[in-house]
Order: sequence, then structure tokens, then C-alpha cells
Amino acid sequence: MRDRRFRRRHRLSAVGRSGDFLGAAIAPGIGTAAESLREAAALLPEVLLEGPGSVVGKNTAQSIRAGIGIGYAGLVERIVRNQREELAAMGEADSPDAVAVIGTGGEDGRELLASLGLGRFVPDLVLEGLAIIAARATPPPRTIV
Repeated sequence: MRDRRFRRRHRLSAVGRSGDFLGAAIAPGIGTAAESLREAAALLPEVLLEGPGSVVGKNTAQSIRAGIGIGYAGLVERIVRNQREELAAMGEADSPDAVAVIGTGGEDGRELLASLGLGRFVPDLVLEGLAIIAARATPPPRTIV
């Protein structure tokens, strides 16, 4: 369960029409959730977090994958749906469907968004944003004559 591909936490941020950061929801990452389950129930085996297959696991490993994988997908789906609704109610979007969903980070995020049919994925979005901020904060070079 300590697969390094899975983040310790996930942040689902809301950005307004003008590009202002409005707020976020922070949730435990899928790896953290799986690790916590294993620590709370000492007899559960460590399992590879791959696609759950069925929501009705036929053995312990399949049951853990179903609960963690499908449960986590539901967590993300619900937060995204509620954020879309709230942003539309705030006037930050014309409708909940008009709110863009953009994923960033590792491949686990890309796979999750794809499985839910949500938005697009830009792996280095945060780094690109930091580069823009740094470029704006850096004074232009001075010419010495």
C-alpha cells in the first residue's frame, strides 16, 4: 500500500473567473487512506492499489481495492460536483457544467480524472504557474552604459 505513485494528500482548488484563488478542499490521498485502513486493522494484508475491477470483492485484496479505489473516486467526484455547483452559485461560472476541471500532478491523478470523465490534465501546471509568478517578480535586467 505504500506505492509511491499515490500522493499523501490531494488538494482540490477553486479558481474564479478572474483567476483568483477562491479556496480549496484537502483530502487524504488514496495511498494515505489505504495505509490508514491497514494500520487500523492489523490483519489486513498489504495490497497493490490497481483498478478495483468489481465493487463486490471476492477476497480481501479485491475488497480493499474496491473500497479504496471506488470510494476514493467517489470522494473526488463528489467534491468536484459540489465545487462546480458552489462556483456557479457564487457567479463564478454560468452553470456548474461551465466550470473547467483541470488535473495536475502525477499519473495517478490523470488516471482518476480519465476514469471519472472529468476535465483535462496538465501534469506541470503548478510548476508552470510558479514560473509565471517568478518571471513577474523578477525585475527586468538593467542596461549599464
